[in-house]
Amino acid sequence: PGDVFAIPPGMKHRYLIENDETLTLYNLLFDPRRLPVPQLDLGRTPFFDGLLHPDETGDAYPRLSLAPEEFADLRPLLDELYRESNAPRTGFRTCRLGLFMVLLGKLTRHHTAEPGHPAHFDERITHVVEYLNKHYLEPVEINRLPSLAGMSRSAFLRAFSRNTGNTPLQYILGLRINRACRELQETDHSITETAFHCGFTDNNYFARIFRKLIGLSPKEFRKRSLAD
Repeated sequence: PGDVFAIPPGMKHRYLIENDETLTLYNLLFDPRRLPVPQLDLGRTPFFDGLLHPDETGDAYPRLSLAPEEFADLRPLLDELYRESNAPRTGFRTCRLGLFMVLLGKLTRHHTAEPGHPAHFDERITHVVEYLNKHYLEPVEINRLPSLAGMSRSAFLRAFSRNTGNTPLQYILGLRINRACRELQETDHSITETAFHCGFTDNNYFARIFRKLIGLSPKEFRKRSLAD
């Protein structure tokens, strides 16, 4: 009871249960590409990064064991998600997204409270992350970031990776691609215009990074979004 697993799309899995008479199993299916997460503070946790991009080799699925009182805190969110999904009313998509993001936030809190996981982020890295969140559309000199944190280059890179699960460049690219996803969904700007608006000066590089992070080309992503 209380076990939480993240399973990548298409991966086979099964449950071995001796007695299922009292079992309550919640399955939440979601597409991480459609969540507004890179610019949020959740994106700075290894657990959250692993939840959204689990290792498809099956060796390192994110796993969390909730205590009874912790699950009791989350169960109302799960039940409300179920109700919103099975009896859609006006605004149900907004409510579902809000409930799901709260659920992810609480799961991340429980994970960071476990032994071996820092409960607080390095304030020096938080300062840099806040700077990147504000200036990611501008040219960012990565070599200047260690001085913003007041750290040596090697110490900064280790701390940034430990706190965010990404290198500074990966973090910046994630912010830019997330912004590009919104622009492709919400505007009729061309792919080239979108790339420029989102901090890319090379359209081919933009398309390559977009496919690497999203799994689709910008054109394919826009087409699928319109279809949905």
